[in-house]
Amino acid sequence: ISKGIVSGIVKASESIRSERMPDFIPDQGADLRTPSSWRIIVLPDTQCYVDQNKAEANERHFHRQTQWIVERKEADNIRYVLHTGDMTQHNIPSEWAKARKIMSELNGHVPYLVIPGNHDLGPGGNAYDRSTLMAGYFPISDARKYTGYAGSFQEDDPANVYHLLDAGEVDWLIIGLEFGPRDAVLRWAKGLVEKHPRHSIILVTHAYLYDDDTRFDFKTKGITQAGNPQYYHIMALPGYANDGEQIWKGVVSNTKKASIVVCGHVLGDGLGYRCEKNVGGENVAQMLVNFQQRNEGGEGYLRILEFSKDSRTIRVMDYSPSLDRFLPGGQSQFLIELRR
Repeated sequence: ISKGIVSGIVKASESIRSERMPDFIPDQGADLRTPSSWRIIVLPDTQCYVDQNKAEANERHFHRQTQWIVERKEADNIRYVLHTGDMTQHNIPSEWAKARKIMSELNGHVPYLVIPGNHDLGPGGNAYDRSTLMAGYFPISDARKYTGYAGSFQEDDPANVYHLLDAGEVDWLIIGLEFGPRDAVLRWAKGLVEKHPRHSIILVTHAYLYDDDTRFDFKTKGITQAGNPQYYHIMALPGYANDGEQIWKGVVSNTKKASIVVCGHVLGDGLGYRCEKNVGGENVAQMLVNFQQRNEGGEGYLRILEFSKDSRTIRVMDYSPSLDRFLPGGQSQFLIELRR
């Protein structure tokens, strides 16, 4: 998403955020991993690291992210890497080739899930249609080699996939959905949830939560919530794309286990969070994380999700391997009570 789209957005104050979301608990620091915990690493929008029009210096941050993950795999018990989409800026071969080269550093070390964002779709990354070069650089044939890969919505199409993970005394179903998932994709995702009733859910999609902690909801908010998937030309056909509220109602709220939703896409400060109950009365932690508006395309910041052994608590930390620095503040260091 471009900076102009989100200018003028008024952020909720930190006090309002904390009062509205009691499960959002400020942390006290970014210490070493707690014993018996395990981690998932979130890589938000990397488009500015591989953008053909940006300085080559930006690319080093992306490289350092994957190198650090491999280096810290054993010590930090890193079990998965989740990319939130916008792998590229213009959906062109040179950018996809860079992204593949960097992400391939994880091959054989840590399994990962990738999904397309709006900049990964359409001519020049304009998302006017769903054409993408993604399958040529992140083919399903490669994904099948990953530990945990379990299937896709369409054969040989990596845009919508799911993985299975056994970690932290919990079975996890990890679902990756395309930008503005189609009606048929949401039905597929709902079917996966129904077929895995014992699994907690981690859903990854590019556009879901806004930086005022509300979901994208075109029906209610229209163009005042800039960057909604239905704002793009790709939404010209009914049922051809769904926004955050539709994903919530169609898939996420219907789960019965504690669940997580992770997305990117939005600028502003690139951070958002909300926690709600699903039909099973369990918490659903929904988070936006995107650092592309920072210097050099993001300064290498990624998000660490550290799960307690019983997966009742998640410690969230935003860290840059390039700078060896944690971001301070309650939006970048906090605890989530996922299960009670």
